[in-house]
Amino acid sequence: METMWFCLVAIMITIYVLLDGFDLGAGAIHLFVAKTDEERRQVLASIGPVWDGNEVWLIAAGGTLYFAFPARVELAAGCFLRSGPRQRGARRAAGLQRLLL
Repeated sequence: METMWFCLVAIMITIYVLLDGFDLGAGAIHLFVAKTDEERRQVLASIGPVWDGNEVWLIAAGGTLYFAFPARVELAAGCFLRSGPRQRGARRAAGLQRLLL
């Protein structure tokens, strides 16, 4: 069962990376191919249909990861929150922990 969940999350993250690569590529290439303002708008408008669609895959993968492996996600989040710099105040660390969990 864990293998099935892992494969599902891996597929979701792969789809996100592919769609986000298109967004980032169009954003980077418009600096070189667009000579006028109209051309720049055309390049940036081409990512409109998939701009928000790719983030859906990332959120779905994160949710699936949490529901499939809740103990491991909580362990990873706990390690992340406890590994901050020592000079951070206790109130700030507690506030950050409440915000993230």
